Amino acid sequence: MQRTEIIENGQLLNQEPFTDFNEFEELIYVLRDNGLSPNPILNGRGGYHVVEITEKGRPIRLHLYLKKVTFGGRENRPEEKRAQFSAALDRRGYQAKDEPDNISLIIGIYKSSADIPPIICSWRIEDWGQNIGRAFNCFTDVKCIQASYAHMIAQHKTAVGQISCAFRPEFFKTYLNFRNVVHVQLVEDEDLLKSDPESMSPLDTDGLSFIPKMEDLLEPVMTVLRSHGGVSNVEHMEEEIAEMLELSQLSRGLIHNLEEGYRTELGYRLAWARFYLRMAGLVTSPKRKIWKLTQLGEQTLVIDKNHIKRLRSHQQAAQEIDQELFSDAEQQDGVEVEQGNDDLRIATPFDPNLVDIRTKSMSLDLILKRLNRQTINMFTSFQRKAGLWGLSEQSRLIESILVKIPLPVFYFDGSDDENWLVVDGLQRLSALDGFVNQESFALANLEFLDKFNGMKFSQLPPYLQRRIEEFEITAYIIAPGTPQNLKFNVFKRINTGGLTLSTQEIRNALHQGHPANFVKQLADQSTFKVATDFSISEDRMLDREFVNRFLAFYLLPIKDYQSDLEAFLNQAMEKLYDISALESSELFEAFNNGMKTATALFGIHAFRKLTGHQQGQKPINKALFEVWSVLLSKLDPRAQRQLIANKTAVLAAAEALEAEESFRKAISSSTNDKSRVKMRFDAINDLIQTYTRYDH
Repeated sequence: MQRTEIIENGQLLNQEPFTDFNEFEELIYVLRDNGLSPNPILNGRGGYHVVEITEKGRPIRLHLYLKKVTFGGRENRPEEKRAQFSAALDRRGYQAKDEPDNISLIIGIYKSSADIPPIICSWRIEDWGQNIGRAFNCFTDVKCIQASYAHMIAQHKTAVGQISCAFRPEFFKTYLNFRNVVHVQLVEDEDLLKSDPESMSPLDTDGLSFIPKMEDLLEPVMTVLRSHGGVSNVEHMEEEIAEMLELSQLSRGLIHNLEEGYRTELGYRLAWARFYLRMAGLVTSPKRKIWKLTQLGEQTLVIDKNHIKRLRSHQQAAQEIDQELFSDAEQQDGVEVEQGNDDLRIATPFDPNLVDIRTKSMSLDLILKRLNRQTINMFTSFQRKAGLWGLSEQSRLIESILVKIPLPVFYFDGSDDENWLVVDGLQRLSALDGFVNQESFALANLEFLDKFNGMKFSQLPPYLQRRIEEFEITAYIIAPGTPQNLKFNVFKRINTGGLTLSTQEIRNALHQGHPANFVKQLADQSTFKVATDFSISEDRMLDREFVNRFLAFYLLPIKDYQSDLEAFLNQAMEKLYDISALESSELFEAFNNGMKTATALFGIHAFRKLTGHQQGQKPINKALFEVWSVLLSKLDPRAQRQLIANKTAVLAAAEALEAEESFRKAISSSTNDKSRVKMRFDAINDLIQTYTRYDH
């Protein structure tokens, strides 16, 4: 049968596999060329070897399960390669994987002729090591080996989700340091290639030497807190420290422990650093995920690492770290729920004659080709919800098609024929794309066709492959030329499933480009986060909704507001398409200055009801945010300084205003009503003029 091999320039040829070499000798040459001074200790049975290497004077033992990489052996897979291990393997190497100064590896050596250097193939010991003691095969793909000639390293994801690697000999030392990354997540070649193995000293047997240890993260945590006025949240802290340390995307994305969730290794070590800083009295956490400097922390300029590490035993620290990292408690948004707005009708209903939604029957093959060619956009704001279905749900969808059960209709925004947006049906599309185009999963837990469990698309009989490709679906496509506001209402009415999008997520999806990017840019500003005391969640784009409200009342005349807040917010997003770079810059500066002024005036009570604030912080009030953020941002610097100089009087006047029944209603119920919007803007504007003598 046809067998595919690779020559040194990466060209694929049909020929028999080359096996006339000694894999152990080849690997010893690789170790020597990497400056690791290999010293063979043991040649065990079944391909198990122990080699001691020396890295900067430090001895490390490599426990190697080593074989040639040859033809895969399955008739229908000429491009498959494998390393074949016998049942005679010694388990000592697997048992040594967690011992200090020991590294356990499963390695395969590929050569297509005697004259060319080998390619090293590798598999994660944790994925395959449980098989040691019985015969097993480690599989890879000839195209993965081919890619390693061009890109130094390549990865191949198997049908069951395990990731194998292929790399050139000169990459071996870098592989040792990054092995716990490249076998658990797909990464960009550039991230690996810019990693200098010589800077990793000494070689880390955990494969994590490129991330600083806890004690070396103490100072970066303090630095980030100081740069944000003494307060920050854990996500932004991790992001900024990664930038400060110039960590690659590879290093930033490394998962600490997949069995415990998706906490990154950097995030895990930062949690330890924050814990010890708190024990030293330098930082405190006033609420979940928020950290701030204490008075002692503000005064401390030099960190004594050794003193801080002695403050608490490792066991005590671990218990508190686990509580922080794995608590199931949900954070409250810290935003007051608006009352009485649900009954407000659309002020200007859209013309039904403009509704142009076309019904189209098409085969799944057409949809799958669009997905493969990326003319269905799976990377809009909806993308974060793609792939939420588990393996059973995805498999049952495929089974429904195979037994000819009709699928619910799909909705697309077809305004751009080269970039359809998904309105409804994302999970189904994600599952279909994963099974047919990506072959990222095999069928499981089928109800009627259980004999096909474990099969990927290419393994199904041809008649079933055709049944999927020729399956007819119904799609409703919003035609080009449909007004944005009408489109928003269509999205909102259709979007009624279990994964309902927020109106801001819909708005963000419909205004890609500058509007969506600018709103995100403002929402990411530290001035906004500090002014709101980190109380507004980024989940469901709630933070962007607040920014959208600011932009609407800042850019559009209040007299044009007609009690239809959603339409008003949509208009603001539309207007962002038309503003110049200079106007964007001025708006950016005004927003930041307004946030700084709000913080200076009200502290942690900014944008919150002040009545009874002495008893504790109230939640953020959306109506107060709209009015104060806009009016403070429109002040010039002189007026902002005047207001801050009179902040005691301003605070008292604002609290007194809330005691008036009409104003209290304007910020508490039916807040989207036109008359109440006008009332609160007029009242706060009068208050500001009183203390600035400035006409706005």
